Amino acid sequence: MQKLILSAALAFGMASAVSAQTVTEQDRADARCFLSALNFKVIKPNGEPVTASQAAVLDMMSAFYIGRLRSRQPASTPTAAIITPDMVRDVQARLPHVFGPCLEGWKQYNVDLGETAKILKIVEDAG
Repeated sequence: MQKLILSAALAFGMASAVSAQTVTEQDRADARCFLSALNFKVIKPNGEPVTASQAAVLDMMSAFYIGRLRSRQPASTPTAAIITPDMVRDVQARLPHVFGPCLEGWKQYNVDLGETAKILKIVEDAG
C-alpha cells in the first residue's frame, strides 16, 4: 500500500513538474513589448501627447503582445513571474530602444491581417 501511495505521489509530482512552464526569453521579449506599448501611450514623445488614434493602436499592440505571451503560459503562471519591477524600470529607461523592434513585429501582424482580409474577401465573393 505504501508503494502505491508513493508511486501515486511521484507520478503526481512529475505531472506537476511537466505542466509547469518556465519563462523563456521570448516571453520576456513579449512582456517588454507589452510594457513598451503601455508606456509609450503615457509619455509625450516630442513633448506632445499621443492622439486618440495612436492610443488605440498602442492598446491593440499591447493586447497583441500580452496575448502572445499568455498563449505560451498556463493561466496559473502569475504575472509577477514574468513581468518584474526591474523589467518595468528597464523598459521605461530604454523605451525608444525597446519599442522599435516591437513596432516592427506589430507591423508584420498588420500585414498578416491585411492578407487574411483579402483571402476572406475572395471566399466571400466566390460564395
